[in-house]
Amino acid sequence: MEYATQENFEKIKSAFKRNIEILGFVHPLGIKKYIEDKKVIYQNNVILITTKYKTNRTISNEIRAVKGNFMVNYIINDGAEKGATSIVFQEFLKTIDSSIFAEIRTDNILSIQFFKRNGFIEIGEKKVGKNKDIILKIYKLEIDTWSKWMN
Repeated sequence: MEYATQENFEKIKSAFKRNIEILGFVHPLGIKKYIEDKKVIYQNNVILITTKYKTNRTISNEIRAVKGNFMVNYIINDGAEKGATSIVFQEFLKTIDSSIFAEIRTDNILSIQFFKRNGFIEIGEKKVGKNKDIILKIYKLEIDTWSKWMN
């Protein structure tokens, strides 16, 4: 896996700008911080940003993550070849030993299909936004289930 460096910052920032309708606005300083913290994998024009929880977390009213679980913050295919996103993501999954979550807008059909293809199951939803008018589906992958599924 290749982690992003500050030399990749402009390309990554541009990818976020091109995908603003799907991802929403992400502040450039936030992107820089993700890169500094080694949370950005940038490989074959695929951008994967994840967070490993340092404490137990509440994801929604009924869904909890425990210390050591991961959250997919963003995954972007920025002109990568077909299948490259899955390859990069599966390489990442091989490096972790805990459950991983993803929160996806209900109108982001491509992402929903991607996560389902990679073994995630829908476990709930939550409302976000200023007026709680955006619905996010919450998906989870148990890493031991994924390991068995891949073999």
